[in-house]
Amino acid sequence: MAEKKTIDLVKNIILSDETRRFVIVSAPGKRFASDIKITDLLYECFYEKVRSGSCAVPFARIKKRFYDLVNELELDLDIGYHLDRNRQKRNARFCRQQRGISFRFNYFRNSRNGIYRRCGNH
Repeated sequence: MAEKKTIDLVKNIILSDETRRFVIVSAPGKRFASDIKITDLLYECFYEKVRSGSCAVPFARIKKRFYDLVNELELDLDIGYHLDRNRQKRNARFCRQQRGISFRFNYFRNSRNGIYRRCGNH
């Protein structure tokens, strides 16, 4: 589900059977051998957020992948709005978890040589 060709194939499979009622799709995978799966970028985003307080760089890569996919599919969709909204929600959740579950973060901080930042709006 990483590019238009694959999405069109799945679309045809779905439309070929009227009894299909549910479709579960994973995050976009690799488009080519050296590409990075969205799932791996999301993990990178989390680890970077914990390490530095910001996940701007990996999130920019995620955002570009989805922009490219929306453009390739010629969709009339403001994907930036949805991605930014999701990012804000994740950031707020991360801040709550950071304050509320200190044991996990203290363990992480101690196991990562004290690399730890306060939660910000990055």
